[in-house]
Amino acid sequence: MKSSDIDGVRGAQLDVGKVMQNAGNCIIGVDHVAIAVECLEEAVEWYEQKLGFRLVEQRTTRGERTAMLSAVLVAGSAVVVLVQGTSAESQVSRFIQEFGAG
Repeated sequence: MKSSDIDGVRGAQLDVGKVMQNAGNCIIGVDHVAIAVECLEEAVEWYEQKLGFRLVEQRTTRGERTAMLSAVLVAGSAVVVLVQGTSAESQVSRFIQEFGAG
């Protein structure tokens, strides 16, 4: 698989297969995974009840385009951060509008 537009440079080529072959040599761990959700309260409940995660922290981030509510959940060594935009202009809300939750 190759991309014809990398970092905004038309015609740049990336061999994803080669990158993935070498990824194991570079990646030493994953700190957390962030997931955009439409309703933080419902998502937290689902992760706790269905997947066994435990809520450890809730945060509010304020900013013109970065405003969001977030919840940090853990299960073993896995850390998931659920994020919900607080306005239509927030980057999380725009992401969901463009790509859907996830």
